[in-house]
Amino acid sequence: MKKSNFSYTLSLDIGTASVGYSAMDKDFNILKYHGKDAIGVLTFEAANTALERRLQRGTRRRYNRRIKRLGLLQEILAPLVQNPTFYKYEQLHQWKNNNQDFQGKSLSEVLKYLGMNEKTYPTIYHLQQALQNEKKKFAPELIYMAIYHLVKYRGHFLFDQLDLSKRTGNEGIADFQQLINLFEELNEVNLVMDDANLKEMFDLLKQEGLTRNDRSKQLSKIQKPLAGMFKMLLGMKFKEFELFPGMDNYEELKEQKQSYSLADDYEASMSEQLTQEQRDFIELGNKVYMSLVLDSILRDASCVSDSKVNDYETFKEELKRLKILFIKKMIPKNYLQIYLFRLKSRSETIINYRVKKIIKSYVCLIAI
Repeated sequence: MKKSNFSYTLSLDIGTASVGYSAMDKDFNILKYHGKDAIGVLTFEAANTALERRLQRGTRRRYNRRIKRLGLLQEILAPLVQNPTFYKYEQLHQWKNNNQDFQGKSLSEVLKYLGMNEKTYPTIYHLQQALQNEKKKFAPELIYMAIYHLVKYRGHFLFDQLDLSKRTGNEGIADFQQLINLFEELNEVNLVMDDANLKEMFDLLKQEGLTRNDRSKQLSKIQKPLAGMFKMLLGMKFKEFELFPGMDNYEELKEQKQSYSLADDYEASMSEQLTQEQRDFIELGNKVYMSLVLDSILRDASCVSDSKVNDYETFKEELKRLKILFIKKMIPKNYLQIYLFRLKSRSETIINYRVKKIIKSYVCLIAI
């Protein structure tokens, strides 16, 4: 292509890993450049997002905050704990990066140290329940263990004003309604539904008798435009663009194909293309999701420790029935071999037993 003043058209097709180009005259003939056709494509390695670094940074920060919380807890309770070897403070200045001095002892070890029966509190939830309900003095070490368990993972703070003793199980329905209204506003759609439809959908979200996938399918039949939102509220993996089909950046989000679950560290996975309104929508969805999770944990209990103790007792009773009805009656000769005698480990004892015979006997039991 010789230097001249005539007009020509330069076309560019810019992608994430390539750039296509062509130079044409007004009659759409490909021009020459250094003796070659001025048309082609340049490829290069696609750029990587900062998602992986963000996830690692978020994990590191949570870990350091946990170390700080546990260190502060030990400092507060230090005057009460008279045992000098219970925990130590040799490296306070290293709280941010080191927690070797803050490794907690197990509950059974603490009970043994205090001269108590290890079965007094089978789980940490039994101890927390006792601290809440029993009006007596507890050893500082036990108080520390109970608070340590709460502080370590800290939970969430979405329900500051929620009195669990007055729960009805429908605390999240108002937020659910607000979420649907916000979906209509953002996507400029009008969904036809009444209060009965709203309650039907909310009850279906809480229906633990069905798998999450089955609930998602049934909910989508009721309101198909909300299919992506239902996946989000059920803790399933959802695609961002499915939440905003009527917004200006829909195609951009669709190209990104960003997907994640509220059950994971979703904040670090959010697309940078999301507007503040869209981020607020997902945050509100997380609040509804958390209310559903809380309801599934508590059930009829007034607090988490009561719920966990109920689960423990239920499992204990079911295991007892299994031992009596299944093992002891169906295969009495091997009852002691399975539950009382150990080889190298309890699991190895069970594995070494003839599994096929157990399964066959169990099938017969169910048939009866």
